[in-house]
Amino acid sequence: MNLDHLDEEFQPLALKSDKERIERIQSLKWIGYPRANKILQRMEWLFGHARTDRMPNMLLVGESMSGKTSIAKRMLALHPAQIGRSDQTDHRPIIYLQLLGCSTPKEFLQTVLESVNAFYPPSAKLPRLMGMLEKIIPAMGTKLLIIDELDHLVSGTRKAQRDLRDQIKLLGNELQLPIVAIGTMQSRSAFETDQQLSNRFQPFELPSWRYDKSDQAEEDLQSLEGILQLWETTCPLRMRSQIVNDDCIEKIHEDTLGYMGYMMRYLIDASEHAIKTGQEKITIDTFSEMTFYFENAVKNHRREAV
Repeated sequence: MNLDHLDEEFQPLALKSDKERIERIQSLKWIGYPRANKILQRMEWLFGHARTDRMPNMLLVGESMSGKTSIAKRMLALHPAQIGRSDQTDHRPIIYLQLLGCSTPKEFLQTVLESVNAFYPPSAKLPRLMGMLEKIIPAMGTKLLIIDELDHLVSGTRKAQRDLRDQIKLLGNELQLPIVAIGTMQSRSAFETDQQLSNRFQPFELPSWRYDKSDQAEEDLQSLEGILQLWETTCPLRMRSQIVNDDCIEKIHEDTLGYMGYMMRYLIDASEHAIKTGQEKITIDTFSEMTFYFENAVKNHRREAV
């Protein structure tokens, strides 16, 4: 069997069973590309920033499926937690949490404590919760706080939004901890109404990938070609795929609207189809024959955009 189309380290994977290869493809968590790498570089800068009274922060915004959470999870994987160490102290360089269900400052602080598996009395008031975090977080060596699903910040009343924003700001100030906040464009407006937060949270936008005559589209095309080339040389298919061409790129963009999350799922579904049918390669015909499990989600996304 000729596997020269694969990088040498991935050739043994192509000899495994169909089940093992599909599991490998489904478990793929990260493929780097220039725009994401630029954001990661900024996160690393925040991670290594000296402690000051006014810590810099980041506001990462983009539509659903644009790849925001994948970047955050990649950063988390680059600085993994060490749980259950011999000194009985967990080491968490990065704390990651989702703002789901948080509508008050108390619920926010409780969520932070829960994210590090810290016990707190349910009746504890804000000062006590803050006091616990002021002891726990430095002891764990935390250097960055990532708050995802920021859209829940805008779901409450104006007062509730203001109180929650103030608590986020206070936590960063008291602990001298840089914060990465992640949400859609809607959540950006909630931050921009607070002058202090707006000044401290530098916005980074993660738009959909363009496929037109613009300069941004040219950069996106180069990035996508790089991703597809990488997929061809690392995906454990037993034959050489043919996806780095104009027809395939146009088809991928049309069926995924250029959102990174959909594009990665599209390639996963195509690879599964190639294995299950015995074709062992991806071509333009694969995209028409396969079942794309996010097809309805893309259709809904398309309707919302109109």
